[in-house]
Amino acid sequence: MFRINILVVFSVIIFTLRSSEGDTRYAYLKTAHIGSVNPGFPSGDCPISSNGYKFGWHFVLSGTKTSFVSIKCVFEKAGSVTTMQQVPTNKHAYVFTPTSDKIRNASAVVDGPDTEFVLSHVCNPGQTTTTAHTVLTTQITTIEATPLIVDSANLAF
Repeated sequence: MFRINILVVFSVIIFTLRSSEGDTRYAYLKTAHIGSVNPGFPSGDCPISSNGYKFGWHFVLSGTKTSFVSIKCVFEKAGSVTTMQQVPTNKHAYVFTPTSDKIRNASAVVDGPDTEFVLSHVCNPGQTTTTAHTVLTTQITTIEATPLIVDSANLAF
């Protein structure tokens, strides 16, 4: 009986400690994205970097119930980078490097159930943005009409 009480008390203490920490866990970069290079990986838009670096890496958590708390990316040239920008929500993490680079690995502390994140796209100073413009031309044609006189007595149905 004494052992059961100790076990119950110990279990309650552990449960209380785990509950107060939130639902944080580690998440890792999708294996297929390890070794990706910038430039080279599909590109997209990035916010202006807070550190002045021009080579952006956009990481995204796939679920809607998980958010980035912190991130650690290991690059071939830049080494370890832990600074991130979260735009437009905290399920996005933008990391910037000073030069073109190759990602060796990435892990994050996340709040929520997801344990994997992806490299959505990269952005770099050499990337060009194309804007499509649609030109709409309206053609107005004037038609001269000749009055048509119909004799209803001669109509055949």
